[in-house]
Amino acid sequence: MSEFNYKKYLANNPLLNEGEEINEMDLRKGDVIQFKDGSKISIVGPKGDGFDYMDGNKKGYHPAKWFAKMLSTGKAIILEEEELTFTPSSGTKAGGTFSLNNRKYELTSPIKDVTIGGRYVTTLPKGTILYNLTGGLLADHESLRKFESPSSRYFDKSNYSGIMIRKDKEVLNNIINNSKVLEFYED
Repeated sequence: MSEFNYKKYLANNPLLNEGEEINEMDLRKGDVIQFKDGSKISIVGPKGDGFDYMDGNKKGYHPAKWFAKMLSTGKAIILEEEELTFTPSSGTKAGGTFSLNNRKYELTSPIKDVTIGGRYVTTLPKGTILYNLTGGLLADHESLRKFESPSSRYFDKSNYSGIMIRKDKEVLNNIINNSKVLEFYED
């Protein structure tokens, strides 16, 4: 985990403008709050007028206004969870694969040098929706339909769409740095 990046948080949260105080509406599922004493809790979802949280293996509930007070008085800060996960290949010393931890992203700026279908290298435009599925990473933007081929299909399903892109570490890091999360995986 890294310390809270205010500019990145602003880019991912259109309800908050630079200079405004953090309030209860700014907390989202996946946020980690660290208190002055070093203890940490993870927000696991909104609930009524507050938030469910996890403290180790214990689940709890606090009103949203309590969180807002702790954050605005400096008694707590929001930490960002690392979004890139490394999974080692089993039984080999060859390495492993990198993956994203959230389900759906929207690019806030273009990403260059992305491989589609194993043969085309292109730029993913701003506004591209990315679906991180078990079977791979799909990029959905009308301009990417031209890359469809018999070996690289453009999917149009009710809950996801797009064409498969290669999950290179650099591309995944660029997605983290140049996108906002639209949908978290449910725990």
